[in-house]
Amino acid sequence: MTARTGLDELSSDGAFKRTDAAWRNTISNEHGSKFPPEKDRYHLYVAHACPWAHRAVMTRALKGLEDVISITVVMPIWQRTSSNDCHIGWMFADHSGSGDNVVRNSAGEGGPFPASYPSNEADPIFNARSVREIYEKVNDEDGKYSVPILFDKKLKTIVSNESSEIIQMLNSQFDEYASCHEVDLEPEDMKEAMAAVDSWIYPSLNNGVYRCGLAQTQEAYDAAIDELTAAFDRAEDVLA
Repeated sequence: MTARTGLDELSSDGAFKRTDAAWRNTISNEHGSKFPPEKDRYHLYVAHACPWAHRAVMTRALKGLEDVISITVVMPIWQRTSSNDCHIGWMFADHSGSGDNVVRNSAGEGGPFPASYPSNEADPIFNARSVREIYEKVNDEDGKYSVPILFDKKLKTIVSNESSEIIQMLNSQFDEYASCHEVDLEPEDMKEAMAAVDSWIYPSLNNGVYRCGLAQTQEAYDAAIDELTAAFDRAEDVLA
């Protein structure tokens, strides 16, 4: 297995090609579920610098699950995660005060930065230094160490690292514990219309900005930016 990031997901023509998330378990109220909804059982690992993590953070807040599902925000600066390879990724805050207590961008650009910011905490479960270590603790075989992570503190494993499925679980499976249980972010009578919008918002907008920013050829960039700007116009028409 080779450690990698989204920056490595490129096709032969230089286009960014995102791979699917590897951890796709489900929290469910169904009898016999391996992952039933429980208060204080699950933990979210997120990054404020990751748009995919934003929706998990927002859903947790909108549903009133702050006292139900704990959370740790990693540092916004990627660093080397191992001395054995060149992988860079998400790191936890260092509150130890050891050394000069600053970090530097692994590429040598910018900084030095503080070893922690007010919203960043150390890993409360494994005392891991990096998000990579969380994946290694659960014997991950994929090698893409992304956030958000929905983690089961009881079974010490990852439930899911697919943000679209995490927010669905937070929306529908924790109502008995949620302080805003009446909030439904996916109403039954709107599911079909929401799915229709998602069918072009995800590839053209959400993932479209990555396809532009990470394109390695002019042709790949041109195709991505044309689709992105067309999607902006389409969104403007919907919101007008």
